Amino acid sequence: MRLEGLQHTGVVALLAQSLVRYAASEPIRMTWLASMPVAITCNVMNNLSVGLRVCSAVAIAHTTPGMSAGLLIGVDRGLHLSVSGSLATILWQRALRNEGIHSSAWQCLKLGFVV
Repeated sequence: MRLEGLQHTGVVALLAQSLVRYAASEPIRMTWLASMPVAITCNVMNNLSVGLRVCSAVAIAHTTPGMSAGLLIGVDRGLHLSVSGSLATILWQRALRNEGIHSSAWQCLKLGFVV
């Protein structure tokens, strides 16, 4: 419901307009800059719902394939910003601990960044 509210209040359209405006001026820089807040938002919120809103904005904005890929990479990267960013990460941490393998949040972050 809350995400549908973002659509109705024009937040998604505003995001799409921003993508169009900035992507035209500096496409490579904007791809990186746009993916970072998406990654942070995905870490704080549910990545599926944020990813759906990002896809809506990309569809409205008709962004370049590079910009679309950058934003989707941001959706994926958000899970690796913290151990609690994903249920799967938490479950893997627990399974590893049950096997006697201990890893810190920093090790998890580094491995997630490489992957």
